[in-house]
Amino acid sequence: MNTKTYKPLLIFIAFLFLTLFLLLPLLIIFIGAFSQGFEVFWYSITEPAARHAIFLTLLVVVVTVPLHTLFGLAAAWALTKYRFRGRQLLITLIEIPFAVSPVIAGLVFIILYGVNGFFLGNGYLQITCKSSLPYLELFLRRCLSRYRLLPGN
Repeated sequence: MNTKTYKPLLIFIAFLFLTLFLLLPLLIIFIGAFSQGFEVFWYSITEPAARHAIFLTLLVVVVTVPLHTLFGLAAAWALTKYRFRGRQLLITLIEIPFAVSPVIAGLVFIILYGVNGFFLGNGYLQITCKSSLPYLELFLRRCLSRYRLLPGN
């Protein structure tokens, strides 16, 4: 078989994968959300707990996206432009989340900042849910992205 024969087959496989793993679950979510009608869906997302969850999600996005952009650009610029003392340490600190499982990271955050956690239980530092979520999101996003900062370092 030549490459002209493989190309449509590979495109079909890619669309099948896209449909099965992205579009089908999304369709199932929408069907489940609207299964009892639009009124029930609207009531569900406008009740106070849901509105608070949406607000908290948007708050986390507003805090973490600029911070992620600022620190990512600053680190990328410093690491690629300059050779400085502690450069390898900075690369290591940036790459540490890649080696830690997101489940373990979440457990550590609960142990440290939970209601009965190390910091709250001993009175050292009180971190509320709103202030700790951006840190948790930044850390877990790093864990899930799984890329090397600088190849060969």
